[in-house]
Amino acid sequence: MSDVVAGEAVEPSVGGPKRAPGAARAGIVLRHEWTIAILGAVLLAIAMVWVISPYAAQLFTAGSRHATIADPASSIIGDGRDPAAQAWLIAWNGHALLHGLDGIWQTNAFYPDSYGLAFTDSLFGYAPAGLIGHGVRAAVLRYDILFVLAFALTFLGGYALARQLGANRVAGAVAGAAMAYAPWRYGHVGHLNILSTGGITWRSRCSPAAMAGR
Repeated sequence: MSDVVAGEAVEPSVGGPKRAPGAARAGIVLRHEWTIAILGAVLLAIAMVWVISPYAAQLFTAGSRHATIADPASSIIGDGRDPAAQAWLIAWNGHALLHGLDGIWQTNAFYPDSYGLAFTDSLFGYAPAGLIGHGVRAAVLRYDILFVLAFALTFLGGYALARQLGANRVAGAVAGAAMAYAPWRYGHVGHLNILSTGGITWRSRCSPAAMAGR
């Protein structure tokens, strides 16, 4: 009589090894339309604002300006006047948040007048970013990052609005690029307050008319 080995029967897997639930969810997220759109918008903004611009300037000046990719922690985007003031303003707003908004309007700009913050764009929407980092290098790096993200958000807003109105993904990407990189925007490189139009298109995307268009 042959020996009998007791054990649980194991059914062979069908269709190959199964992926872990966590890995499956991660794969779904990474392949999702909006994940791709967000990553694409950020990478395109970095390329258009920080990488391609120096080489375009070299081309248009017939080589008189040497193309170099600047250090974002020590080189501010723009002419150094309005951008530097706005970098300081974001830092000031962050400082005010840390101190309970006490004296936020009483900046040392326009001294000795009072309520100096009322004489310029407040950039309150960027105040949370002012909580990150301390000092001049942090202020410059923070401004450069926000500047790039302003283009990315505008692209995403245009893409989202076009998709909401029934455009396919390619048409949505074209619409987003047209809104984010229109020539007039490059005429306001020193004005983050003017370039921050991404929220407007996101708000338009959520309007009843846009929702009805879907």
